[in-house]
Amino acid sequence: MFERPHHQAIAAVLRAVDADLIAEANCYFGGGTAITLLLGEYRQSWDIDFLCADLAGYRLLRNRIVDDIAPFVRPPIEQVGSLRKDQYGIRTRVRFGAAVIKLEIIFEARIPLQGGWEPALGVATLDRVSLYASKLLANADRGLDAGALSRDLIDLAMMVGTWGPIPPEAWERADHAYGDHVKKAYHAALRKLDDPAYFAHCCDQLSIAPAHREGLLDCLAAEAP
Repeated sequence: MFERPHHQAIAAVLRAVDADLIAEANCYFGGGTAITLLLGEYRQSWDIDFLCADLAGYRLLRNRIVDDIAPFVRPPIEQVGSLRKDQYGIRTRVRFGAAVIKLEIIFEARIPLQGGWEPALGVATLDRVSLYASKLLANADRGLDAGALSRDLIDLAMMVGTWGPIPPEAWERADHAYGDHVKKAYHAALRKLDDPAYFAHCCDQLSIAPAHREGLLDCLAAEAP
């Protein structure tokens, strides 16, 4: 189904997730990897993020996942190294074949989240409004960080180009969490990405094919609030 080998391993992990447990916990696959897989693998993604905005749901996950990720994901997926839990999330690494993948279950206390079963991914996934809102917050957090490679803004551009404009509700959720900083961060990150050399560097590092690069910045400029 997926062409990139690491994405194939990610898909295998997703298929092994306990669907009943995440449904009970109101927990959904999200983040850049979900977006990348939904939009034709336009870039390379490495990690798996699940998000839970439900306090009772996160408590359930913490109580079920004690020393090992096994209650969350079934064999043949196996945990690699230790598992860490705190008020912000549950983090570990898992292995499928030769691939080792960072897996995080994040307690998202800033915005409400919704989602549902996504046949293309074989797992419950955030809906589009929630994906847009979470990406706006991610860009506000790290949009100017060199290590982030502007991937949150690039993801937003791909979403806009495929799914349409950022929904007003997504802006509202993000603004409610961070206020004016969301829009300021959007403009600041867009100015940085407008540098052709930097844009090319980000695309190269993220393994974005040339065909996907065309028109990305135009999508972002049109969406600027």
